[in-house]
Amino acid sequence: MTSPRTQVRAWCLYDWANSAFATTVVSAVLPPYFARVAAAGMDPATASAMWGYASSGFLLLAALVSPLVGAFAGSRGSARTPFALAVGIGAVATGALFGAGSGDWLHLLVAYGIAFVCFSSATVLYDGLLPAVASPEQRDAVSTRGFAWGYAGGGLLLALQAAWIAMPERFGFADAAVASRWSFLTVAIWWALFSVPLWRTAPPLPSDFREGITHPWHRLKRALKVQGPEKQAWRFLFAYWLFNDVVGTVAKMATVYGAALGFGTAGLVGALLVVQFLAIPFTLLAGRLARRFGPRPIILAGLGVYGVVLVFGSFMSEPWHFWVLAGLVATAQGGVQSLSRSLFSRLVPEASTGEMFGFYGVSEKIAGIIGPLLFAVATQWSGSPRAGTLALFPPLIAGAWMLMRVRLPVPLASEPQT
Repeated sequence: MTSPRTQVRAWCLYDWANSAFATTVVSAVLPPYFARVAAAGMDPATASAMWGYASSGFLLLAALVSPLVGAFAGSRGSARTPFALAVGIGAVATGALFGAGSGDWLHLLVAYGIAFVCFSSATVLYDGLLPAVASPEQRDAVSTRGFAWGYAGGGLLLALQAAWIAMPERFGFADAAVASRWSFLTVAIWWALFSVPLWRTAPPLPSDFREGITHPWHRLKRALKVQGPEKQAWRFLFAYWLFNDVVGTVAKMATVYGAALGFGTAGLVGALLVVQFLAIPFTLLAGRLARRFGPRPIILAGLGVYGVVLVFGSFMSEPWHFWVLAGLVATAQGGVQSLSRSLFSRLVPEASTGEMFGFYGVSEKIAGIIGPLLFAVATQWSGSPRAGTLALFPPLIAGAWMLMRVRLPVPLASEPQT
């Protein structure tokens, strides 16, 4: 029988595994590769808008597919088989990005779309296992540890890829574009390899996980009528949809925005590499501060940082500006996302933890559609990606305001209750 400590380690190690995809493919290397190579000949603003539309569409597709994956896992009571299928197919699709050369934007988008849907489906199952591997008292620490491991894993692989892209000839590559294509292959291998421990040790899913992940619209309709302690979990979830959509959109669109402004790929990847390693201590610090002050003030502080990033990002004109803003994101991203996940798990009544976490995973994808779409529409309408950053400001403010209206149970935080 697998010990609880081993299960926690395996769960955290999957963040190490899938963060290679989140870092290299979603954020750092693939977006500028799309803008400069796969979409060669397109106007930069058009390429940025297309990437935003594609990101939004893939999130919608993930929101449609994830309930099916969750229902299959829930019916079996185990995440092992659907998890293996999602990771396996996703890794193969990631490897297929290697074949997307100059002008092959359709090939790239199809492969990326399949890989992203599989990545999202596996993440839903991964998040759903948090209540099974950690008690309510442990979830802040385990969740932030998972994010920290993810930053380390994704950062180590990105460091190698950044060297390839900056000095391709030294590593035997013809140019930075070829080095980028090889980086996609390394992500496929890394993701599949380090997913094995969680696949082997995954505990059973909560018994009501299937009910939460299937028929998400029914859950949303019920949310408008629910009362009692569960109402606060739903109120938090509505806030999370808004502010996390902004966090996710910044990660997805940052480098394609930088590419549209003419910044070099090596510099963009280097800045994202700084984010990976700088975020590790700040994510762990967020977990410690949450134990002292409660998670909500730490999340709100992180959202304030994102507000600064959006405002100053719209005026960005020099590569060093991108590095400064990337550093700011590093101080906030891990804390906002990890504490949101653990705070939600502790707001949910224990009797419905599995159901609510199932819905959490799917609804996150549904809500994530809006941010990239706002960015794409504003960019296309204005002819500049600068307007796209400012278009994200309203949902960030609305999410922070709704978070402040959530009434937290007293054991969660030593802060005044509203």
